[in-house]
This record gives sequence, structure tokens and C-alpha cells, in this order.
Amino acid sequence: MSPYKLKELRNTEKHEQAVFQHVKKNLNARKNKKLIPVFVSIMSVAIMVFLLLQFSPARTNTQHAASDVRILEVFEQIGGDGVVTSEAFKEFDNHRNYVDLYYFKPVTLNHFTFANDVTFPELPAPYQKNTGEVIAVNDGMQTGLQFHFKNKYGNFLNISMSKYFMDNVHDENLEMDETDSFGNKLTRQSLTDDTLLYHLQQTTDSGYVFSYFHYNESTNKINVTATRANEFYTYYNGFIYQIGYTGDVNTEEMTNFVKQFILTNEMQYLPMEHPLIETKRFRSGEIAIFTASCLLLLGVGLTAFFTRHAKLKTKWLAWGVVTMLVITPLLSWLLSFIYGIYEGDGFAAIGMLMLLLPLFFLVGLIVLIVGLFKKF
Repeated sequence: MSPYKLKELRNTEKHEQAVFQHVKKNLNARKNKKLIPVFVSIMSVAIMVFLLLQFSPARTNTQHAASDVRILEVFEQIGGDGVVTSEAFKEFDNHRNYVDLYYFKPVTLNHFTFANDVTFPELPAPYQKNTGEVIAVNDGMQTGLQFHFKNKYGNFLNISMSKYFMDNVHDENLEMDETDSFGNKLTRQSLTDDTLLYHLQQTTDSGYVFSYFHYNESTNKINVTATRANEFYTYYNGFIYQIGYTGDVNTEEMTNFVKQFILTNEMQYLPMEHPLIETKRFRSGEIAIFTASCLLLLGVGLTAFFTRHAKLKTKWLAWGVVTMLVITPLLSWLLSFIYGIYEGDGFAAIGMLMLLLPLFFLVGLIVLIVGLFKKF
């Protein structure tokens, strides 16, 4: 053995470093190999939860700052529950069984009229305008208004006007009745040449329920109060009018007031279309896109990190599994969602999703098969 070779054998420092690096690399590879299934499982569960939340209908009472909506700028959105419909005229009024409503805290009539630059007509005795308060309720697209007046004897006048896209007052059977099911007097008068005004007067000790929204100060919520009341009902100029009143009131004066209010009130010309549901969906969509992008980047980044020291075969297997279970659902949903927004069509998004899911999954499956059967 030559002196040079003997010297190389005695100098073991270089060989020790090589062995150390080899062992360290193998240990990291084994450690990462164990972490990959855990990572894929966690990411898969996170993606499933994310997708389930996106496709599940959710009810929210998220605050909405309607900076571009003049009417709703007057109000503060709060919680609430219940829907106000007319039980006496349910043949007309069943459409108002909304799923989601947005409730707004009442303001005084003076504040509302001043803020919206409108006037409110004088009320028949014994009601006074200075007792009035206004509640706004939005169904996701349109805002309805309720004007409530009460006197010191506990009687009230409640005027509800709700925007609706078609005339719902068309029941011929009701037009032929002179009393309701309890025997209370039902009259019909001409509001215009082609519009009827229904008037139900409480002439017996029983009758249908009259409901209206009220503000509960203790819970800071809008609820529904059910009671009995005389009631007017009609549809005019795109609005459903439901007006209830109690107390000792001159019927002729009240009827004249109701007719004039419906025909000439300035509130009917205010912009009532406030698509809060679209705003909520848009904001939810922004959050969803951000979340999906973060999950996708996290999945790709961690996969690259865990497989950086792995063997080539392990890398192919890992990327195949991650592509099928992580990248495919996230990237497919993300691209489809953005495409649906661009086209303005939810069906376009679904069609794109059905196309991309099998395509990306097939790519991942091919990568996995290559890792399983190819010799590296």
C-alpha cells in the first residue's frame, strides 16, 4: 500500500462528514415521508370543510354599511326575527314568507323625512305625526318601510308599504265576499279605475290576526307583534299597502286619509331597491377566493418542503396524492368561481367545475401511477 493511500485512510474527517450528511439526509427523508400522509389528511379535511361551507346556505345578520343607499343610511342594522303578513288577506299576501330578512332599528318620523327630503301627510284624529317611528326591513333585494303611530290610550295606526314586482290583488272569490270568516265587515272601494282598496272592519269579538314589526329595547332586536285591528289592503304603483288601526276613529276620515296617502305619498318615489344579499354574496365570495388561494399555496408549498430531500419515487407519489386530494378540488373550485363571476352566471361556474374536476384528478392519478410503477 502506498504512503499516499495510507495517509488517505488515516484522514477520516472527510469520510465522517460524508457519512454524516448521508445519514442526515436519510433521516430527513424518512421524517418527511411520515409527515406527508398527515399533511395530506389535514389538508383534505380543511378542503372538505371549506367546500361544504361554500355550498351550504347560511343565514347571517352581518352588519351592512350602505354608503351608497340613502334610505338605509338613516338606519342602523340590528338583529330580528319574524315576517309580517296579512292573515285576513292571505290569498294575496302569501308571497311575503321570506327566508332571510335584514332588520333595521327604528328612527323617528321627523328624522326619516328630513334625511330623505320627503314630507308626510297629516294624520286623522286621534293620531299625531310627532309620535311616529319608522322601521325598515329588507328581503335581500327590496326595502320595505313601516310607519307606526300610537296615542296615550294604547291605540295605533300602522302603515306598511312593501315593494313588489307584480299586482297580487286579483282574487275574484274575495271580491264577492261581504264579510270575513268571522263575520267582520269587508268592503271594497275603487282606489283608481283599475285598483281596488279592501277595508276590513272589526265588527265582532273575534277576527284575523293583524301583525306588525316592533322594536324590543331590552334585546335590541326587531320582533313581530300580533293583535287585532281594522285593516286596509291594496296594491298600487309597485307597492303592497297594509294599513291597520285601532281605537275610536271616524271611518270616513280614515278611508279618505288612506286613499290620499296611497295615491300621493312621496315615499313611493324613494329608491327601494337595495340588493343587500348580492353585497353579502360578493363579500363572501372575496373571502372564499382568498381562503381557497391560501389553502392552495399552503398545500403546494408544504408538499415541496416535505419532499425536498425525498427520493424521486417518493416525490412522484406525494405529488400524485396531493394533486388528486388537494390541488384538484381547490384549483377547480377557484377557477370555476372566478369564471362564474366573469360570466355573471352560476351555471357557467358549475359547468366549468364539472369539467376541471375530472381533468385535474386524472393528471394527479397519472402522476401517482408513474410513481408506483416506474423504476427510478
